[in-house]
Amino acid sequence: MKISELYSKKIERPFEAVVDINKFDAKVVQTEIDEYVFTEEIISGLYQILKGIQYHNVTHNGTWINGYYGSGKSHFLKYLKYCFSHEHQERALARLEQAVNDTDIMTVQKPDKFPSNSDIRDTIEWLKKTEMADIAFNFGDEDNKNEEENKSFVHVFWRMFHKFRGYNRESLAIGHYLEKVIDEAGQLDNFKNRLGELNIDWDDALSSYLSDPDTIFDVAKQFVPTLNVEAIRNRIDNNDLDASVSNFCDVISKFVKNKGENYRLLFFADEASQYIDGRKNVLLQLQQLSATLETKCGDKVWIICTAQQGLEEVVEGCHIDKKSDEFGNIIDRFPVRVPLEEVNSTYITQKRFLEKDGNGVIALDDLYVANKTAIEGQFSLPVGYATYTSKESFLSYYPFVPYQFELIKKVLKAFRSLEYVETTVKDSERSILRIAYNAANKTAGEELGSVIPFDMLLTALGVLAHNGNVAIQMPREVAKQYSDPVFANRVVNALFMLCHMTENDKNQLPGNIETLTTLLITNIDENIKSLRDKVADVIKFFGDNNILKKERPEGANYDVYSFYTEEETEVATKIKTSPSGGDQAIAEMLKPVITRYLGYNSSRYTFGATNVNVGMTIFDLFAQGGNYDLMINMKFYSDTDDVAHVALSNVPKTLIFFLAPLWKKDKELQNDINWCCRFNSYMRNEPVTSQLREKINADFKLKAQELQAKIRAKIEKMLDSCQIISGSDNITSTITGQKGNGRLKYALEGHFNNVYQYANLVTGLPTTADQLQQKMLRPIQPDEYNATNPLTDAEKEVDRYLCGKTGRYSLADLINRYKIAPYGWREESTIYVVNELVRRHIRAFVYKGGSVKITPQQQANLIVRSKADFEVEEAAEVPQSLINDFIIAWKDIFNVQQVPGGNNSSQIYFDCKDSSNSMLNNAVGTYTATLAEFSQNGYPFTGICNKVIKLLSDWLKADGEKAFLEAVVNRHDEAKAVMDECKAVMGFLHAQKARYDEVRSFIASNETNFQHLDDADQPVIKRLCEIKDDETPYAQDKFPSYLKLYKEVRGKLDKAIKDAKAAIRSEYENAYNQLLSIVNGKNIPQTVLSQIDAKISSASASNDIATLIMHKDTTTFFNEQIARINAYRPATPPADDDDQDDNNNDDSNDNDDNTNVPRVTKVVKLMKPQKQILTTEDDVEQYVQLLKNQLLSHINNGEDVVIK
Repeated sequence: MKISELYSKKIERPFEAVVDINKFDAKVVQTEIDEYVFTEEIISGLYQILKGIQYHNVTHNGTWINGYYGSGKSHFLKYLKYCFSHEHQERALARLEQAVNDTDIMTVQKPDKFPSNSDIRDTIEWLKKTEMADIAFNFGDEDNKNEEENKSFVHVFWRMFHKFRGYNRESLAIGHYLEKVIDEAGQLDNFKNRLGELNIDWDDALSSYLSDPDTIFDVAKQFVPTLNVEAIRNRIDNNDLDASVSNFCDVISKFVKNKGENYRLLFFADEASQYIDGRKNVLLQLQQLSATLETKCGDKVWIICTAQQGLEEVVEGCHIDKKSDEFGNIIDRFPVRVPLEEVNSTYITQKRFLEKDGNGVIALDDLYVANKTAIEGQFSLPVGYATYTSKESFLSYYPFVPYQFELIKKVLKAFRSLEYVETTVKDSERSILRIAYNAANKTAGEELGSVIPFDMLLTALGVLAHNGNVAIQMPREVAKQYSDPVFANRVVNALFMLCHMTENDKNQLPGNIETLTTLLITNIDENIKSLRDKVADVIKFFGDNNILKKERPEGANYDVYSFYTEEETEVATKIKTSPSGGDQAIAEMLKPVITRYLGYNSSRYTFGATNVNVGMTIFDLFAQGGNYDLMINMKFYSDTDDVAHVALSNVPKTLIFFLAPLWKKDKELQNDINWCCRFNSYMRNEPVTSQLREKINADFKLKAQELQAKIRAKIEKMLDSCQIISGSDNITSTITGQKGNGRLKYALEGHFNNVYQYANLVTGLPTTADQLQQKMLRPIQPDEYNATNPLTDAEKEVDRYLCGKTGRYSLADLINRYKIAPYGWREESTIYVVNELVRRHIRAFVYKGGSVKITPQQQANLIVRSKADFEVEEAAEVPQSLINDFIIAWKDIFNVQQVPGGNNSSQIYFDCKDSSNSMLNNAVGTYTATLAEFSQNGYPFTGICNKVIKLLSDWLKADGEKAFLEAVVNRHDEAKAVMDECKAVMGFLHAQKARYDEVRSFIASNETNFQHLDDADQPVIKRLCEIKDDETPYAQDKFPSYLKLYKEVRGKLDKAIKDAKAAIRSEYENAYNQLLSIVNGKNIPQTVLSQIDAKISSASASNDIATLIMHKDTTTFFNEQIARINAYRPATPPADDDDQDDNNNDDSNDNDDNTNVPRVTKVVKLMKPQKQILTTEDDVEQYVQLLKNQLLSHINNGEDVVIK
């Protein structure tokens, strides 16, 4: 039995997925009516519109039908037209009535909107009596961007009305003023025919009119002789038509006025919401148009709009507040609103194509019973995708599988976003219907038991868009090279759909081999294993030909496949043919994986007090190392998997991570690493030629990163589970429960203990240069090295070795000996051990062969970085008697009760001399600073400081403990005398420094003043000045004598200064009194004069006697004050108004009134006659006359005279 024989209707019949509202071919009409699938929503919607028009039981004449693409809106609208059309009405209404009768009212979700049998019968009877006319149009076809927005809606309706009446639709003016007049005269057809005879195409009326208006009007005049050509032509030429809503509604009102009572004119306006497009003005036109038509035409004119959005959503999209009156008014204009939800495409398909006849039901029933297990089991997909669950589902879906409808929807949705299909193809009813119809037709001739495989739906979809063809072209071309190209192409089709779904959908239904196998089943008794093997072979073929890329989702145990683009395929091929780089590249790639996981960040490790250099090899190549003490071998290659055999051939210092057996088993890991190495080679050597190539490289880089993460996880697991060999011992069992860094740490510690058996002898000893230095310079404590503290094991080991050597032994060689196995000591630890032997007086350090002497501090500073300059020799012994003599001398010289270092010569040497903080160094520092202070202050007793400093410096130069002790003992008496004298100086300064400095400062600042004291005082002054150069002012009673002299000289000097200042005051007061008499005599204010006290204070400010004597002269002061007196001008008293007027009118008075100006005073020094001896009366008269003449010359000149 063929599949086509199952259906109740012929599957080969014509089918149009897209409903054309203006297409009415007989077969189309028959299919659209007979195969229309009624749902409760559709029946209720149709009835609500029909009832509203029948009874006019609503407030206004607007109807709004909304539904998004795929909701069946266009088919609904066209079926509504069929119900109104007398030509198709009977058939359409009969199907509608049958659908109502077939519906069980108890299953209806909204019974209040669903018609009863009598309701629908009543409406049908009324419709048969009505005269219906409809004007159907799509706003998308009629939109004119050049029209004014506030008139665009009306223009569309008016143009469609003109078209309905047979008028020109391009020019409203031609239709309204010319065609309408001719039509009302009943001559429109004759008019058009006549123009046709004249070869004028009136279908393009506007162009014809513009080309030859005279002929047009001549012909019109023939049929309407009363035509006012001039007026009409003027209106047309000026496009003088008020295309307002009111005028349009008047035209419509007039048109329907004379129609019968049952006449209805219906405007079917499709895609209204797209046309409105958020424009408030356009929406308000629609509101006004609906309201005005209802007002002027009653129930005879209806507007039926279709849109994607509901009316409320459209109004809100025009930014009209829901609470406003505007919002309510618009909603009220369309009281009948029919929302259509997306139709269940599966249900529609089953109803239109897959309904079986009686024989078909019986055949499928038998088939299901015979193959129930296979039918319900082998078509399973992940949760969310339906399969055959019962006989009923099998009867409904066969030859399709239930999940295919949901899955193809997801594919179409993804294809649309990728632009793989034309924009008309969507995940909606019409697209699903078309695909199902095509697939059902292709399998119509197949035998019963065959099923439609999912890959066939891509073929049923038809031709892909350009992007889709480009994406699938390469895989299809490569499929032709496979041994079974037809099957390979089927795999391509199925995988192409899967791998281009959204990420979320792909995660739910991964494109793996199991999924592909299920999707490619073509028969209910398919051999699944054989099919799976075929799919896997095709997948491998495509992978080998760089068509597919493979990825493993996180946490999954399967691989997912998808197609490379042409450019990606080229890159994949280049990667595949790039050199891998062999073991070197693998080692470089695995190095960061291994070192990071194990915490191997540096080759230097510390175990206890030991530093060791630890190298590492990967694939027998150095990953880290150089001069190493221990080696970690990441062993990936081995001729044998026997751990014991590998351990026997291992060298002692090598720690093996035995990875070879695990590596050998994991071929996938090897392939992944090989691919990553080739990818790295490709990235290094292939230039980026375009942005596209750069993006693809980035995608492959992501794949490489994913693979590297997968590789890293596997390598880490291998590192945690492999056998570990230390030398010839398998130490795996000693490192239980450890991973990563912890495993390496414990393995290295075990390996270190195997190699360095004596490392623990120096545990706790210094491990850094700073620690070593502190230990070397620490003071020797009492009894620190006596019998109760014997040599440590480390000290015994070193001393035992040195005892076997003669003479001096290189410290560097000693360090190197104890650095290697079986010791592994740090150089700081070895030096510390030797230094302890030195402190015990068993050994001694020698620097640069003994040619350079250094202090313990220098020794501690240099010994690590300059170890090659140091040797070790047997220590020399210091006699106890010398130590005892030194202690006596040191106490006596420095007057101390204890000697640093006790009774130990080394400690004494260190504390008294060698330490940077030793008594000797501190003393030299103190006396050097004192010497600098004495020199700076000019003290005459610096000699004693120089003696002390020289003595102490000589001791510091002593080389060795014995030499130092002998130097101090040999100069005991000399040193004590010098130190005692120095102490006397320091005691004097401690007690008398301030007075001593006072006397010296007094002498220095008064050397010139001393010259103005009496000659009798000069011997005393001379004796006082001797203190400046006295080297021993502290001796006996010297300083008290100096203080007496200082007191005597200071008293006399103070008196001399006081007398000089008194003389200054006397001279200035006399001069000031004379000046007062002058200003008083001239009636001048005393304030003209300077303040005398300030002047006296300034003149007597100095303590220098010579300066005070000079300041006693008042001549300059007196002259300055006379000048101030002469410069004085009294203030002019204010004049009366009358006087002011007089003065203004009498120029002769200007500058002549000097009566208030005082006379000038002049200080005159009289010229004395040359003759100094007066002997006669005449001589006297001549002398007096000469003086008189001088004085009168000034007085007669108007000057007052002051004689100086």
